[in-house]
Amino acid sequence: MIECHTLCYGNNWWIDECLPTIINWCSRHQYKLKIWTDKDVAELQEKKFIATSIWGKFIESDNDWCIWVDSDVWIQSEAPKLTSEMQRGFWLATDPSSTAWAPLWRKWCFDHKLMPAPRENWIYRNAGVWAIDKSTAKKLNAIAVPPMYPGVQEQHHLNYWASQLPESMVHVLPHQWNAMVPRSKSLIGWQGGWFVHLLSDKKNKWDEMDRFGGIHKFSHHNN
Repeated sequence: MIECHTLCYGNNWWIDECLPTIINWCSRHQYKLKIWTDKDVAELQEKKFIATSIWGKFIESDNDWCIWVDSDVWIQSEAPKLTSEMQRGFWLATDPSSTAWAPLWRKWCFDHKLMPAPRENWIYRNAGVWAIDKSTAKKLNAIAVPPMYPGVQEQHHLNYWASQLPESMVHVLPHQWNAMVPRSKSLIGWQGGWFVHLLSDKKNKWDEMDRFGGIHKFSHHNN
């Protein structure tokens, strides 16, 4: 069995747009969906630190895979199953907007004296969509120990922890499962996907949709 998680907090308009598509995708493929809310994360320094709780509960469950989808991800109505052809491991996507964070992330690791240091060939990943099998989750959960530092949500931490896994356990999630909308004013060169990720900050998400003619313009047929 497969479980899926998302976090919906605050009165954010994109939840009304995106959450129904996440619910529909999980329902079609009979995935168990857990929607985390403000109440679940009220005591956390960063709301998305909930990821560590998710891994712990997943390990204790009877499910084989755990999937995370940010609440600003819009899923195409015909999106297939995600894990049907995946080998075991931790799957996360990357793109130029993600790798641009790498220098700041390495400085963050150094400033917080995180040891062992991240491996030199680590490619910085986006945390908006990921998938992990149980055996890998057990290893990751053992690595993901306090302290955790606020100010960067969970993405810097997630990259650091994943960088400590054996290289054979970490895989690049294909872009169609986390198609990160570019911040430029053109779609030229951008490939859509099954999962469209509005990754701008709160102020610019609506502009992001408006500039590209509305979220329904994004299609996996652009792949």
